Amino acid sequence: MCQANVEAAYDDEVSTSEESSNSVVRCVVVSRAAVHEFLLRRQAIIKASIIILLAVLYVVYFGCAMYHNFGDEGSIRLLWVTCVVVVATVISATNRVVRDKITLTSQLPAISDAIIWLQLHSRLSGW
Repeated sequence: MCQANVEAAYDDEVSTSEESSNSVVRCVVVSRAAVHEFLLRRQAIIKASIIILLAVLYVVYFGCAMYHNFGDEGSIRLLWVTCVVVVATVISATNRVVRDKITLTSQLPAISDAIIWLQLHSRLSGW
């Protein structure tokens, strides 16, 4: 009799623990899906925020390095590398804008015909 009560209590405890573990798993799955959806919807904003934060941190680092000890070899190297990266970034952004405008204008038939004519003429004349 006592054994039957113990087994019944154990069965109730196991089923309660399975239900609670299922609810925990369900909660984890729902939370993970919500976080994933949040990140997907705001991916561009998060990426831009991280890039801006890194740029601001680098500017602060660069300013402190230049203020602290300008003129030695390390600061001159940092200055040159920074200039090269800034120029490369500006060129890349300019190419992206120009490429988009060229793609837009090449969709117009008269302009694309003129571009093709100029390409053929330059090949024939030896330019």
